[in-house]
Amino acid sequence: MVEFKLRLIHCEQVASATKSTTGLAALDSEFCFLQIRRLVELVAFSSALRDEERYKTLRQVQQQSNPKDHGDHTRDWEAPEILRRMVQISPYCLPIPLKRETKQVEATIQFDRKNISVTHGRLIEIYQICGGFLHAKNPFSQDYRSQVDKERKKYEGAKKEILKCLAFFRKLMWYHAAVGLSWTVGDDPMAAADPKAAWVVDFGSDKDQLINIVVAEAQ
Repeated sequence: MVEFKLRLIHCEQVASATKSTTGLAALDSEFCFLQIRRLVELVAFSSALRDEERYKTLRQVQQQSNPKDHGDHTRDWEAPEILRRMVQISPYCLPIPLKRETKQVEATIQFDRKNISVTHGRLIEIYQICGGFLHAKNPFSQDYRSQVDKERKKYEGAKKEILKCLAFFRKLMWYHAAVGLSWTVGDDPMAAADPKAAWVVDFGSDKDQLINIVVAEAQ
């Protein structure tokens, strides 16, 4: 989470600067898109980590039905694929953005969710948008010139897209909850299960690297 916070803050600084940080606006944009892509990856891996044994078993099951699939969760690296798998095994795989206000009813503290749409599809879309800015065009392509022209026009709207993505991640992650499911070895990894633990994560101030986390476990 500290890595996520630092990447987000520094990316915001570059994106909102009045002058180019690198000396070339296109390089500033590419730096930001690379960081945003890493943010998606951190969300995906954090999701898998919370339910590691369940995810590990799912990958083994998938390998049995598809021999071409290595089935080894330690070799998975593509965020979109991890996110697609996680939604199969947990309805709580994504961060839950919270409002600061809470309600206390006797010994129970109730949190309200922020009004922000969070889906694995949205995260995959952001990941793919970023990828569109991180690769050189093939000079041997027959439509190379037209590709370059499209690229230039795309960069004209890059800053707007970057700021939009960063605002989304700040709303999503700055104060959020994460949930892990109960799990027993031998269970079906895709079977419904009750929450086992929850983490309330507060990124706090922009001026430090501190993150406050409160953990709750089901009894």
